[in-house]
Amino acid sequence: GRILCMFDEPRSALPVRNLNMHSALTDLYRYLAQSISYSVIAAIAIFLLVKGWRSEDPRLRFRFYLLILVLPVVLPLLFNLSYPQRNALFFRDHLALLDTGRWLDIVLWKQVTLGHAALAIPGLTAALFLTQEAIPLIRRYTSRKRSLEPIMDGQFPVLDPALYEASRLMGRKAPPVALAPPEEHAMYVSGLTKPVLAISPGLLTSITPDELRAMLCHEIAHLSRSDHWTSWMLVVVRSLAFFNPVAWFISRLLWQENEKACDDMAVSATGDPASLASALVKATAGAKTVTGPIAPPKGRTNGRKEPLKTQAQEAHLADRVKRLVSRGGHRLDQWDSAKLWTTALLLAIILFFVV
Repeated sequence: GRILCMFDEPRSALPVRNLNMHSALTDLYRYLAQSISYSVIAAIAIFLLVKGWRSEDPRLRFRFYLLILVLPVVLPLLFNLSYPQRNALFFRDHLALLDTGRWLDIVLWKQVTLGHAALAIPGLTAALFLTQEAIPLIRRYTSRKRSLEPIMDGQFPVLDPALYEASRLMGRKAPPVALAPPEEHAMYVSGLTKPVLAISPGLLTSITPDELRAMLCHEIAHLSRSDHWTSWMLVVVRSLAFFNPVAWFISRLLWQENEKACDDMAVSATGDPASLASALVKATAGAKTVTGPIAPPKGRTNGRKEPLKTQAQEAHLADRVKRLVSRGGHRLDQWDSAKLWTTALLLAIILFFVV
């Protein structure tokens, strides 16, 4: 008889290996479909609830929008591990409210199904996430780590009294401050375990003492809310959902609501929304002046259209300024926590029957 070499493989192993790979790909495909469909259902439900309740508090809106980002990442895995029978034909035919597999199996043309066409959505979203978020985030983080230099007492006379007053108003010890690169023309919190408040020199010379105090209160509010930790946790969750276009949209809403929450905290401390609004406008205008205009494409001398990302940032700034000059902060209602947890529970129950 023939002696099997150590490199020989039983013939039955190849079909088993192919079957296992096909099963793994099927599970991955099912997870992608369920995660995106969960995001769509959760987004529709939560947007309708927030609008129906007329909730204007950015802290509450942040928590509700966070459900749209987190639940679609966690629930498909949790459901499949705890109750594998969800994938059986009986559950799909008799118990499921929505079977995404039936929709994805719809034939569009010859052997091309809706599922084949839908694969372009996570692929395109993943490419956009890599080029528009992941790579710029890594570059910005590494460049800031190299560029920040501590600001000594008395180095900027206008900063010391404003920082002391802002810390007193916010009821928090003054954070360490550092010098941001001059081309940024901004103020932000940098660092995770040892956060510092980075300020560009151009910003210090372009705003009034009241505006500086208001911006400092806003950034100290980020520290009080531990947003430097929250931001990185959101980055992790967003990275896990890199294929999900709904998660890409929601992550921007979360950032916007976070900024509005810190605006409210700063205004509550200073009682001066106008100074914060004017400081935001000056900081944005100064950043455009420092970075310079974008050269128009060849053959076009005027009427240049700004990138969509810039337009979205300017729309968000306009919305923040409008909030500041039109009304003050908002308090959480005593039933808001109950609304949040009830919504999360009901969504989990409904999504359990979406396969």
